[in-house]
Amino acid sequence: MVVLKVSPGDFSNFNIADVIIEKLRARNISELFPVQFKTYDIISSGRDAVVLARTGTGKTLAFSLPLVNSLIKGQGSRPSSPVVLVLAPTRELVTQIATDFESISVHGIKVTSVYGGVPYRPQCDALRQGTHIVVGAPGRVIDLMEKGVLKLSSVRHVVLDEVDRMLDMGFSKDVESILSKIYNSENSEKPQTLLFSATMPSWVSEISRCYLSDDALHLSLIDEQETKTSTNVTHLALLCPYESRAATLSDVIKVYCKGRESRCIVFCERKKDADELSASDAMSGDCHVLHGSVPQDKRELVLQNILQCAQIYLVHVCTFGLIHCKPACTKLKNWESEKRFL
Repeated sequence: MVVLKVSPGDFSNFNIADVIIEKLRARNISELFPVQFKTYDIISSGRDAVVLARTGTGKTLAFSLPLVNSLIKGQGSRPSSPVVLVLAPTRELVTQIATDFESISVHGIKVTSVYGGVPYRPQCDALRQGTHIVVGAPGRVIDLMEKGVLKLSSVRHVVLDEVDRMLDMGFSKDVESILSKIYNSENSEKPQTLLFSATMPSWVSEISRCYLSDDALHLSLIDEQETKTSTNVTHLALLCPYESRAATLSDVIKVYCKGRESRCIVFCERKKDADELSASDAMSGDCHVLHGSVPQDKRELVLQNILQCAQIYLVHVCTFGLIHCKPACTKLKNWESEKRFL
């Protein structure tokens, strides 16, 4: 008798709606990744969870998949207030998460993204029309709460994605303010809370103690002895004089980014570095800059081009959500100007 071994991530192992499986296969996803299959049943059951995993391991689907599946089962009329709230540190990451939710949602499940740098009115209109899922940056979420447009009394699931990055970017007070309003609201029962992070700083531990249940799942997919960076990336360190940084970087790009389809993202420590490098005559190719001082419409155009064009992109490191585009890039590079390393 032949026994066929079923992969732990095989869809048949989980209670996933057929319509969602079809949408996953349409995205060329044939099975769940470890961060997804190790958390699916726990999140589906309604338990709280703290999940430590590297960026690029499929964390977004780890929470969006069971939450959308739950919404499909209990789907009725569109709610006047959201039942799922996802907080993320950057506009780009908010957009990415919302897109992932929409890609597996059926008709009737509404996803609304809210972030700064764009007019309030379209976001306010979308919220007034009713939505199931709100994905937002902390600052804009608070603004909409204060305007009385975003009501969180019906929220049953709270997700904090890239929690450590929200701390690094100074959003800790905003996040705590939002959570305190949710947990002190008119909710008949405590919402499910999910924290996703690459590291576990003390603030994240404190949030966990304050808002998560005692039986919350604590799962780490990062071995304590391992680096927190991705294992499928080759790291190079080149020492060079500061004044030669543009020429050296250009040479590295020429060596490692060959062919018409090659794309390169250069992460810079400061906005100023990105601007200066893009203006340097030593930088060959078509360079585009992406950081918080670039107008929102131009940022979105650059993000769209990253998936389509063979160009060089210079990015301020705090534009963290962009890293989720890296599978489409031939090479990904880091530039730390202050430390004189490439």
